[in-house]
Amino acid sequence: MKTISFNTHLSIYATLTGCDPKLLENEKFILSTLISSIIQGRMKLIKLFYKKFEEGGKGVTIVALIADSHIIVNTFPENYSLFLDIYSCTGYPINSIHEFIKMFKPKNFEITFLPRNLKDDVFQSKIVLSENDINKELNEWLKKRDLLPLINTNEKFLILVNLIGFIIANGYLHNDLKCFSIYHKNKYILEILKKKINLLKVNAIIKPKINKKGNKIFELYVNDKNLCKLLYLLGTPKGSENNRILEFPSWLKNEEKQIKAIFLSPLLLEAFDNVKSIYYNFENEKKKIHDIVLLIKNPLNENTRNFVKNIEKILNEIFIETDGIIIKKVGKKKYYGIKIKPIYDNLIRMQIITSINKIFPLSLFEINISMKQKSMYNFDSDFYKIINLLLEDRKISISKIFNDLEIPRNEGLKILRLLKKHNIVKIEDKKIVCLNLDKSE
Repeated sequence: MKTISFNTHLSIYATLTGCDPKLLENEKFILSTLISSIIQGRMKLIKLFYKKFEEGGKGVTIVALIADSHIIVNTFPENYSLFLDIYSCTGYPINSIHEFIKMFKPKNFEITFLPRNLKDDVFQSKIVLSENDINKELNEWLKKRDLLPLINTNEKFLILVNLIGFIIANGYLHNDLKCFSIYHKNKYILEILKKKINLLKVNAIIKPKINKKGNKIFELYVNDKNLCKLLYLLGTPKGSENNRILEFPSWLKNEEKQIKAIFLSPLLLEAFDNVKSIYYNFENEKKKIHDIVLLIKNPLNENTRNFVKNIEKILNEIFIETDGIIIKKVGKKKYYGIKIKPIYDNLIRMQIITSINKIFPLSLFEINISMKQKSMYNFDSDFYKIINLLLEDRKISISKIFNDLEIPRNEGLKILRLLKKHNIVKIEDKKIVCLNLDKSE
């Protein structure tokens, strides 16, 4: 199968929160950042449109049409938030997001990757469960939902795979197989999971809870005995983490890695939630990522260890490098965990896989992704001085740029050539510089 770049053929969404509201309403600063992000992403601008809103929160919306892609920026000063939407099949758009993070310095940020859908004919469909494998009641329940036979590439089956991962990661299939619960601190994640469950014609409710540490979390609760029996047949362990018998689903061992990734994604989500410190450095210095451990919350026994070994195999299949299996103490309990190497590529891959939990509807995605990355430019103050001057005066002579800003001609020409290469500016008669953007009234 062809390997694609993690930078290209992806939709990338970034949410930056805790930003300075003054910067979020500063159209010149936002435009300057966008222009530098286009160059960092090695993209070519076709046209840039923007609108500054004077009412409401006084935010800014920018749409940049790029060769084979787009960038959309929306700022909400009243919520201290900035939202980025990038699609590209050329260039290095992850660098574009890094530029926004570097310039706005948000307190928190989240990146969601949406890889391209795979064509239906990429995999050969296989039957996971047939009529002969189940009793009459469950048989009728499945037929009403168009789930018989149960095919591995069917969207509803992928939902079941995702559910199994969530229950193992932080859930509880009751011993009587009549109901199950899934817990998470992020209500949004559970809301998406609820939508997926609704596609199975099953109701789910979400309610707030207080965990043993006194923190607010949310519980997704489902009361449907047939769905519970189906999940159990597919390998979901019943009982709580203190007494359940955890075995790796036999049917999953021979599945494609894309299906394994859907199973794994909730477990990696838990690993992300438990990371003590993640530090991005976007200026080509040392990157530090500490304490990434995928914990399996289950008693220490041979079954659990074998399960963990299989999880480590999946991680390696999807090119997430590990440092072996450890035993980690959490409070008074001890669990098996998989140490994930604290390297940048692993962090990006984890973000790609955990993004599956935010996708609705669920489908198979390409995850055979190359991590080759282009280094960031180190722009000095002269670069931003020229951009800011052009934002004030859209059409200006080259000599005036150098005279007003007192920039050495050779250095200034290098910057202008870079801007021209990415179609940020147009140079007329080798004397006049025009900025390529339009303001919407």
